[in-house]
Amino acid sequence: MIKYIVPILLIFNSIYGYVGPENSNYIGEGKLLETDYRLAIHIPQQANHGVVIAVSGSGIKEDHEAFNANNFVGRYDLVTNESSVSIANKHETMVAGTIIGNSIVHGLRGINPSAKILNLDVEIESGDYSHQAQADAIRYAADNISGNCIHNMSWQSVGDANSLIKNALEYAKSKGCMLLTSGGNEGRRTITVPTNYPDVGIVSVTGLNASGEERHELGSVSATLKYAAPFELFSASLTSYTNGSGTSYSCPIIAGLASLIWGNNPSLDADGVYAILDLYGEPILNDPISTTEFKKIDVRALVESYVDLHERVVEADIDGDDAIEQLFLEISTDKQTGEFLKGYITHILDDDGTKISIFQEIH
Repeated sequence: MIKYIVPILLIFNSIYGYVGPENSNYIGEGKLLETDYRLAIHIPQQANHGVVIAVSGSGIKEDHEAFNANNFVGRYDLVTNESSVSIANKHETMVAGTIIGNSIVHGLRGINPSAKILNLDVEIESGDYSHQAQADAIRYAADNISGNCIHNMSWQSVGDANSLIKNALEYAKSKGCMLLTSGGNEGRRTITVPTNYPDVGIVSVTGLNASGEERHELGSVSATLKYAAPFELFSASLTSYTNGSGTSYSCPIIAGLASLIWGNNPSLDADGVYAILDLYGEPILNDPISTTEFKKIDVRALVESYVDLHERVVEADIDGDDAIEQLFLEISTDKQTGEFLKGYITHILDDDGTKISIFQEIH
């Protein structure tokens, strides 16, 4: 028996200002909001859980309208050794958008909009990444995140001078960090690092194709390959929003899921988080080039291990035109008590038949 009650006033407060189809400015393709990945936000979080995701690379445009200033717990440029970062490159802004983006009117919401981010810049003037700065960023995150550390490295390097990166990864592993990297976009076995360091705690993520059933043809594989996630996504960019593709955006999806699992139970270690991801992972079978088993995550099953999910439709005249609209609700409740936890109006079906994606939280 469903025990929750959602007061109709909550629903109407959530859609205040709706005036019909012209209200929607919902753009872009590859939206996580239109997939089961959006459900991850229903995983309950412990207060002050201390989970922080380090994002190293080109630097994040922190004042992007899709981000909240509270998302960022620090920033550091490992090239100049300054507590500021460049925003001359949009790559890590898109990566961060996949984790914390939250601009529903533009169709963007990341995996975990409340996640805490440590913004680390390793880009030199030429636009390349410095091996020394990459290694320093790995150590910086391990030393400066006092809680549980997840490091998202949506980058690859050819070579590793003096094993700087490898040694840094070994250090971060010893400090308990989860170390996630993008698998590469060549559609073959990659020869880059850190994906080819199987014994230092690194886990690589490749891309899923549009059906979500197979590896994307451009998603690379390696000995550290463990997970696959969407390859083509809509996210934040330096100037606004854009569609992007690559395992650079597959990796932060897994990082975001990991942050929610860890935020629910901060007493877990990194291996414990991986164990939960693995439990709800479905193997990608018969891959033509990978010799390593890797999995996509059944996000709905993962979320339903924490909460009960309900989908309901409410009919009402919400824009005062004497015609009935349909509101599609997505609600989570406590598995033991049935108490209402979180809810969203995902879509509105207007009286003229137009289906509008809004994804507004029920407050």
